[in-house]
Amino acid sequence: MRKRVYLSFLLAALLLGITSYFYSRSTTRYIQTVLRVQQSQRVVNQLELVLSLAKDAETGERGYVITRQEQFLEPYVAAQQNVQRELARLTALARPKPFHAARLPQLQRLVRAEEAFLDETIRLTRQGQSGAAAQLIIGGEGKRMLDAIRRLIAQMQAHERQELARLLGQVKAEAQFNNAVNLVGVVVLVMLFTLAAYTINQDINRQQQLRRELTNKNDALAQLSAGQRTLLDQLYEAQSIAKVGSFDLDANGLFIGTPQLYQIYGWDLALSGQRAPIKLLLEALHPEDRDLVMNAVQTSFREQLPYETQHRINLPDGTQRYLLGRGKTVQHDGLTHLQGTVMDITDRIQYEQQLQQLNRNLQVTNDELSTALEELSAASRQIKQYSAELEQKNQDLEAFSYSVSHDLKTPLRSVLSFGGILEEEYALALDEEGRRLLDIVLKSAHTMHELIEALLQFSRLGRTAVHKEPVDMDQLVRVLVTQVAESQAGQAGIEVGALGQAWADRPLIRQVWFNLLSNAVKFSASQLAPRITVGCRRQEQETIYFVADNGLGFNPRYAGELFGVFKRLPSAEGLPGTGVGLAICHRIVANHGGRIWAEGQEGHGATFYFTLPLHP
Repeated sequence: MRKRVYLSFLLAALLLGITSYFYSRSTTRYIQTVLRVQQSQRVVNQLELVLSLAKDAETGERGYVITRQEQFLEPYVAAQQNVQRELARLTALARPKPFHAARLPQLQRLVRAEEAFLDETIRLTRQGQSGAAAQLIIGGEGKRMLDAIRRLIAQMQAHERQELARLLGQVKAEAQFNNAVNLVGVVVLVMLFTLAAYTINQDINRQQQLRRELTNKNDALAQLSAGQRTLLDQLYEAQSIAKVGSFDLDANGLFIGTPQLYQIYGWDLALSGQRAPIKLLLEALHPEDRDLVMNAVQTSFREQLPYETQHRINLPDGTQRYLLGRGKTVQHDGLTHLQGTVMDITDRIQYEQQLQQLNRNLQVTNDELSTALEELSAASRQIKQYSAELEQKNQDLEAFSYSVSHDLKTPLRSVLSFGGILEEEYALALDEEGRRLLDIVLKSAHTMHELIEALLQFSRLGRTAVHKEPVDMDQLVRVLVTQVAESQAGQAGIEVGALGQAWADRPLIRQVWFNLLSNAVKFSASQLAPRITVGCRRQEQETIYFVADNGLGFNPRYAGELFGVFKRLPSAEGLPGTGVGLAICHRIVANHGGRIWAEGQEGHGATFYFTLPLHP
């Protein structure tokens, strides 16, 4: 039993060690990411400082040119004294980043150019040439240079903020991983405590021995001052990474702070470790937060209670930071001391502000998206309703067309039959004008018969199912080319490229090719050298087939009317046809899930395209 308990304890300890290892490694990555975030923030702040100095220099120069009073040059002189130093700091911070390294030389050139321009206007003013200096300013050169500096710094800041956003994502991911590891660690600790409680009564004597050994080890550790110094150094390093400084304040108003405290306040680190008056801390506080901090410290001393404040400080370089201060009173040699810490939470405050803004923007976007989805849903329902109505109307129209066409065939056959009898048996009884009129009647009846047959064929397409199968387009088109050339006595040179295989209804797709080839031969017959080209090109999801000719062509503005029933263009006047062939092509291609269209110029030929899906 004891062996099993010890084995379980060992496994739990092993799991605790593994979770501790992963937690340590994740914490290291987290710290590294935080340091990179700090570096990016410093670059953004330094860019803002350089731009502020450039603005101050221009403000001082304009004030001096307008008033010619030396006191207005103070911002200009201060900016001139600091701008190169701050540029050097910016260069040191941003040079490791390729994006900034490529733009720093340009920024330096713009700053030098602005300095030269401002120096020139001041020199002219001092020489009494205020008009010339004013003309330089009115010319806008100084404004253009300052605008160029603004745009360049804005680009660099935008890039750095993108980097900050990416790093924030990494920080979040590392924090989530740490939470998971902590959860595992807690579970392991619960297991350890359970095992300890189970074995405590069994191993009481052994625990007493362990306590004695632990006491001896603690006595030995008390003598290892060098080890304590190492731990203290590690503590200082951890405070620096976490941006935490600590202090000890006595009742006489003197405090001693760690190097990290001095680093946070922007003071000389060499002065850390020495007693200094509390006035030094109070002067660094933001005027609006000074009373808050003083009241908290005084209340803590007076009532012996801990305190916590969130306040701002102003650094010697003019920048501002947010701090979280905590402290409590302790007794040393009968004297009351206030010991506390301050944490730099500037980045956190800024991130919270950014997150709040992002949340507001996200809420607006969600509201707009919800509205758009509701409108889209209503439009979709309306479209479905219109589609159903249109489908029903098309079915009714096809049925009507079929019925009318079928009913017209019987009287038309009678006209043709009796007209034929009249022409054969009574032609000699008619004069020349009568025979001419009879010929017109017969030709018109034949034309009407062709129109009715075409209309019936078009109507049947709406009720014909498409049965797709592999079709050898090369063999199909070669046969049709021969038939079209023979039937229409065409002399056109027809060039057919490789067409390959397609998934289609063979009879229906044959009709498409026949109609397109017949039209190409018919419309190019008037040319001295008729030429027709057939080919295709394959895309990712479909194959595009085309038939091109150098015939009469058509006006591009009529391209949308080509595929309507009984639609004939002005260029087709005098040519045979019913005006239904292209409508039939359109219906067949659409039933195959494809598209059909035409391109052309009047007198320069035309090209008809249609597509078929690559897969059935």
